[in-house]
Amino acid sequence: MSDDAPEAPEVQRGWPPFVRQWVLPFVEDAGLVPVLVALLGHAMVIIGPLLLALGRGNPGASIPLTPLILLSYWLCRTEHEDSGRLGGVTLSVVLTWVASLGFAWLAARTGIL
Repeated sequence: MSDDAPEAPEVQRGWPPFVRQWVLPFVEDAGLVPVLVALLGHAMVIIGPLLLALGRGNPGASIPLTPLILLSYWLCRTEHEDSGRLGGVTLSVVLTWVASLGFAWLAARTGIL
């Protein structure tokens, strides 16, 4: 019996090429850290009010939060698969979520939002 069945294509692991070219330099190059901080600050300003709305009982806030949580998971998992450890990308993701939670808590305590 001849086994002429085509082999399944190998699944490519690690970062997609556009991420290696356009995103990772912001994490790896110390000169671009201020730009990374500004970008993460913008993400915090988006995530914080969504967390606040969810905390106030608005289930509609979970609709945009779900893809953001899945994206965060994908970023951390891909970094671990690519380098075998967690590094700058995971640190950026965790700090963004912690800062967003802090922003939401502060906004709830002070009544700003």
